[in-house]
Amino acid sequence: MGRLQKCGKKACPAFAWFGETLQLRLIPLDPGQNAEIALDRPIILIGRNEECDVALESRKISRKHCIIAVLPDQLIIRDLGSTNGILVNGKKLTEARLLQGDELELGGVRFRLIQEPKTPPIHNPAMHENLKNNNGTLQSFVT
Repeated sequence: MGRLQKCGKKACPAFAWFGETLQLRLIPLDPGQNAEIALDRPIILIGRNEECDVALESRKISRKHCIIAVLPDQLIIRDLGSTNGILVNGKKLTEARLLQGDELELGGVRFRLIQEPKTPPIHNPAMHENLKNNNGTLQSFVT
């Protein structure tokens, strides 16, 4: 596979996966261990270092453990030469394409990939009309 480049810490544009706009998350499988991880950037650096996009507190996690690349049609995880590696569905790999429901293990920390349709913003005609009648101010909501 080609080289993955860091695209900064900007939010990723809507991610199209098989024609749908999805919200991608890593859900921790061990309760109370770690927070959920939103995959909302083009490149997510995961490691123990505070400078990582996602810092995991485990001595088994390398300072810069792996990256996840959110591409237009796929999600790729790549090990960055970590000591304990990455496991995808129980197999130790250096790079893999991730799919819905895949289980990841990073230095003993386990996650499951979840993809859900993003909910579109709710259009409320009454609120729009109220704002329009009040010259675009929020005064009517405060008083």
